[in-house]
Amino acid sequence: MGGFTLASLLIPEEAYLLIFVASGLLIIIGLKRIAFALMGFVLISILLPPFLEPLLAELPDWVIWAILAFVALALLRALLGRDIWANMWGTLLGNLLTALVMGLIRLPVRMIRGLFGWMVPRRRD
Repeated sequence: MGGFTLASLLIPEEAYLLIFVASGLLIIIGLKRIAFALMGFVLISILLPPFLEPLLAELPDWVIWAILAFVALALLRALLGRDIWANMWGTLLGNLLTALVMGLIRLPVRMIRGLFGWMVPRRRD
């Protein structure tokens, strides 16, 4: 994967200065925690790509996709909050379990239909 860097996923390099200015304004306003988080974010975006790019270049594509999926789910959890995230996972697991049980119930019927389906013509509705 040519040109794959952590900074290319997050923000363009041209925006680093604007984020530093915005974090300075946030310090003036009194939101120091958010300002230092933004400064740390920019510093990590600048310092990590030279170290991570050779490592990521050696990994197979499926590992990179798994890492990106994990990061996307972590960002989704951070944006939605714990309550919505827990409710979403409960609904997802319930739907998956329902689909699994229904698939296991339908499996013998489909196997028999596959073996003897040539005897009975299918309906074309």
